[in-house]
Amino acid sequence: MSQIIVQEIRKITRFDRVMLYKFDRDWHGHVIAEDKRADLEPLLGLHYPAADTQPCRKLFGLKWVRLIPDINGQSVKIIPETNPVSNSPLDLTFSVLRGVSPCHREYLQNMGVSATMVISLTKEQQLWGLISCHHYSPKHVDYEVREACEFHGCATLRDRTSDICRTDSQGRG
Repeated sequence: MSQIIVQEIRKITRFDRVMLYKFDRDWHGHVIAEDKRADLEPLLGLHYPAADTQPCRKLFGLKWVRLIPDINGQSVKIIPETNPVSNSPLDLTFSVLRGVSPCHREYLQNMGVSATMVISLTKEQQLWGLISCHHYSPKHVDYEVREACEFHGCATLRDRTSDICRTDSQGRG
């Protein structure tokens, strides 16, 4: 089933590489399925240390589809930085487009990746794994495609989860 999921995600997104990796109990990731361009070296079977995803795991549980269309894109300042009503910093937790941390940018550049999208997989309301999409040039992904990917992420483990996809995906696009 994992192989079918990555093939379907790659078909609808047209990313160069799509991987599904599962976390073990210590949060180390293991690539269990992959679909890619023929000229790319396979990453199937690779293990990723827990430290690679530690800074983002909480966000992966809150925002199920995260997109970076161009890791070299110029960041822009958000104005105002503080919510004028509450006088607190703006909360970008559920933003689709975000700045890229320098550490993550370097990590992706080392892999030759220019654009990425990550789809969270949850089981029993816990982060179970990720579908990670890589492209080797900048790539825009339309809202409808992101919504389809979020649906696939929910449906992947649906038989083993609670109603989280039905109730929590509304308004999360």
